[in-house]
Amino acid sequence: MLLLLLVYGGIQAWAHFKDKKLKQFFNKGIRLGLAGLLAIILNATSLLATSEYTTFSTRGRSELTLDASGSPLEVRSGLSYDYITQFSYGVLKASIY
Repeated sequence: MLLLLLVYGGIQAWAHFKDKKLKQFFNKGIRLGLAGLLAIILNATSLLATSEYTTFSTRGRSELTLDASGSPLEVRSGLSYDYITQFSYGVLKASIY
């Protein structure tokens, strides 16, 4: 979505530049930026709660220090890449969505 907005913004910037209406373009851009900032501020509670939760989730750092046999575990940050990606619908399934 961000890429789409950037491409659209670039096209609009070019059109405004061609028509020598850069002041209008920057005025609209500032308004859009303020609207985005307002959206982030209004959603700050859920964003901060999610940020706080991520340190305790399964993808965060493990609190385990010993494995089943009692030997020390290596310090890792979250789940391994192989474990996370072992289940996949495949490339064709993603094209359906």
